[in-house]
Amino acid sequence: LGEEYASILKEGLENRWVDIYENKGKRSGAYSSGTYGTNPYILMNWHDNVNNLFTLVHEFGHSVHSYYTRKYQPYPYGNYSIFVAEVASTTNEALLGEYMLNSLKDEKQRLYLLNHMLEGFRGTVFRQTMFAEFEHLIHTKAQEGEPLTPELLNELYYDLNKKYFGDNMVIDKEISL
Repeated sequence: LGEEYASILKEGLENRWVDIYENKGKRSGAYSSGTYGTNPYILMNWHDNVNNLFTLVHEFGHSVHSYYTRKYQPYPYGNYSIFVAEVASTTNEALLGEYMLNSLKDEKQRLYLLNHMLEGFRGTVFRQTMFAEFEHLIHTKAQEGEPLTPELLNELYYDLNKKYFGDNMVIDKEISL
């Protein structure tokens, strides 16, 4: 992605943009956040494994995207949708995956990595498409004047899971929660 991009990554890693240590009260998962007037920051609880490496790279995609947005876009134009945000983060994941596939020689490690990448693809493309359809459905219901009750939201989400994952999968009612 170039020297400028690499220098931003280096700055973030060397200047405390990333909090990797577990602490009391810190949420699980990984998040990139910040606002105009601050550096982006990443919260995650690091474990030394491939999944966390991909997570860190993913979150850095969000952070560098936000860094550039805040540097070059005035505040009124600085907001972007989740779908746009995922472009930078998934690009970072794809680049890491390609680099690792080209570097690894062990067949089992390569298969593990390919499986990881396919699961990531499923999660990104398939689930994000389902989430977009869910958002479209609830906005349509709201525009039609239908109240967005918890029961309706649960029903719509449950039905979408059945639609996307099919009849051969066991889908618990709790998925709607």
